[in-house]
Amino acid sequence: MIQSRRTGLPWVAASALLAFLNMGGCPGDMGAVDHTCQLDADCDDGRFCNGGETCGHDGGCVDGESPCPAEDCIESADFCPDCTTDEDCPNPAFCDGMIVRCEDSECVSTFGGEPPCDNFCDELNDTCTDTPPTDNDGCADFGEACETDEDCCNGLPCVGGHCV
Repeated sequence: MIQSRRTGLPWVAASALLAFLNMGGCPGDMGAVDHTCQLDADCDDGRFCNGGETCGHDGGCVDGESPCPAEDCIESADFCPDCTTDEDCPNPAFCDGMIVRCEDSECVSTFGGEPPCDNFCDELNDTCTDTPPTDNDGCADFGEACETDEDCCNGLPCVGGHCV
């Protein structure tokens, strides 16, 4: 019987063990994935939330990165939610009267009915003021007080005394 100098096992058993280990296996782990590759598909573990694995230049698999910006990932649906709470959905415009909520994992905007300020709204500073912001353009900007549509800049309508 021919024996392997390296393992001391019979040559056929040593060859089988070497082939198994080269396929990414190890004793007791019959379901191991081959960590050598030629194509990106050779590395895919089938999971969405840990990102797409790729085949590196050295022929070894490289772990992917999460496709979701936060740790919120829904593996069962292969989905990255926009939000999980209302706080995840900021309103970029302070003076618009919009309400932004998280509904079914997506940020949804609805008109709240009124701008947040009684008098004047200063969009640049996200504040309410008693005096109109001065921009010297001769018309009322978004969220500022108005009497008619003609008072508003850029064709904005005058609704409830504010350009919206």
